[in-house]
Amino acid sequence: MHVQRLRWWTAPQLAGLALRFERVTHDWCAAWGLPAPAALMCMRAHECPGAQADDWRLWAAQGERQVLLRSKESPAVQLLSALFDPATGECAHDSMASQLAHQAWCALQEAWRGVCGIALVAHSDAAMMTPADSLAWSGAVILSFDGWLANLQLYLNPACAAELMHISPRDQLAASSQPSVSDLFEALQDTSLPLRFALADVEIELGSLQNLALGDVIRLPHLLEAPLHAHLGDDIACTAYLGQRQGRRAVELQRSLPELIPSKKEHP
Repeated sequence: MHVQRLRWWTAPQLAGLALRFERVTHDWCAAWGLPAPAALMCMRAHECPGAQADDWRLWAAQGERQVLLRSKESPAVQLLSALFDPATGECAHDSMASQLAHQAWCALQEAWRGVCGIALVAHSDAAMMTPADSLAWSGAVILSFDGWLANLQLYLNPACAAELMHISPRDQLAASSQPSVSDLFEALQDTSLPLRFALADVEIELGSLQNLALGDVIRLPHLLEAPLHAHLGDDIACTAYLGQRQGRRAVELQRSLPELIPSKKEHP
C-alpha cells in the first residue's frame, strides 16, 4: 500500500525559501543592470490559483525532485523588453540584443538552479504537463515573481521542497522529530476562519419596507443587556458584547454558559 507523506510548511519556512531565491535574483539583476523584482511570493501549491493547470513545463529534475516552470510570455522576450526599451527602439529587434537577452535568461536559470541543486532540462524535451502533487498537505510550493517577471512561476514538487527545507529522505519517515515540518496544531494556526457577529433577525411588513427612507430607525428585538452570538459557520462559538476601542467598533468575547447559547432547533 502506498502511503503519502503529509507536509505543511509554516509561514516562516515559506518566507525563508522565498528569500533564498530573492537573493540570487537580486544579485543577477544587479549584474545585468535591471531593477530587482519588488517581491517574491512563496506559497503552498494548493493555495495558488491555477496550480493544477496543464500549462507547466518540466524545467529541472533529478531523482524524485522536479521543478516546473510556466510563463505567459517567453522569459527571453520579457528580458529583451526589460534590457532594451522598446519605446526608444534601442536594438529591440537586433540579433545581438536577442542573444544578450538569451544569455541573461540562461544566467538567471543557472542562479535558480544553484538554489535548487538539480540539473536543468533541455527546453526541447520539456512538454506541457500538470503538477502531480498540488493538493493540501502535499508539501509542494509555488514561487511567484513580481515586476517585469510577473508572468513567471516556479513549481517545486514535494521532494524538491522537502530537500530545500533541509529534510533528508531518511528523516522524512520521522515527521514528529523534524522541526522543519509543523505539527497539526501549528499548521491549523495558519488557517483563517470567518467569525460572524449577529445582532438579531427582524421581520418587516412589505408595506413598511416600501416606505423605508434614509434616517428611519428599525427597532430590533435584541435587548441591550443581551449578548451577541459569535457564529463560526452554522454553529455558535461563543457570546460577545458590542463596544468600541481606539475609535473602532469592537466586540468583547465571553465564555458562554450553555443556557445562553440556543440549540439549533431554537435558533432560526
